[in-house]
Amino acid sequence: MTRVLTMLLAGLLALPLAAEAQKTIKVGMPMPLSGPPALFGEPASKGAQMYVDEINAKGGVLGGRKFELIVRDSEADANEAVRVARELILKDNVDFLVGTLTSAEGPAVSVVAKENKIVFIAPIPKTDQLTAADKLHPYVFRVSANTTMEGRSAAEIVAKWPVTRVATMSFDYAYGQDVTQRVRRAPQEGQAVGADRGPAVAQARRAGLQPVHQRPDGEEARGGVLSRSGAASS
Repeated sequence: MTRVLTMLLAGLLALPLAAEAQKTIKVGMPMPLSGPPALFGEPASKGAQMYVDEINAKGGVLGGRKFELIVRDSEADANEAVRVARELILKDNVDFLVGTLTSAEGPAVSVVAKENKIVFIAPIPKTDQLTAADKLHPYVFRVSANTTMEGRSAAEIVAKWPVTRVATMSFDYAYGQDVTQRVRRAPQEGQAVGADRGPAVAQARRAGLQPVHQRPDGEEARGGVLSRSGAASS
């Protein structure tokens, strides 16, 4: 969260401070607060609020300016994330956007930030697509590892194992696809199979593969962790 605050302050320094001296700094946070993804969205939003309260209790920033965090439920859905991001910008007049959980939401909200020239900081989505060359713009920033980092790290680990054929398993959307693509660059022969792990493992074994279990854990929270078949994994 400290890195996020640093980026926010850097953005504020570009504003005419004299006229903004006592104005509250509004930060909009699209984050899943309902359904299974709330398991990650609620702690993330509560952690952000705790940090805002801590900064405000110390007198704020830039000569006494306080933060106001406005959280909206994105439902872990790209379309809903876009809707609430626009509402935060146009109705709540936020100065920045911080948030989103999934690799579907992040790139979608990035487009909204670009259209409205609002800085968007994505602390969780890991897909390479968020800051790919054809999607990068001056208003989007990420503070997490991306799928290239995780995929390459996993490939380096697998490359040291005494195996000859490897299967990767992940969800069939941006995050899983990106990580799998990176893992496939390992020296072993790779084969991607379905996200339903029971049939996937059976299919991999019938094909003579030594499965690698990838832990999605509800999106990116621990998504790049791998373990050998038979070892403890979720």
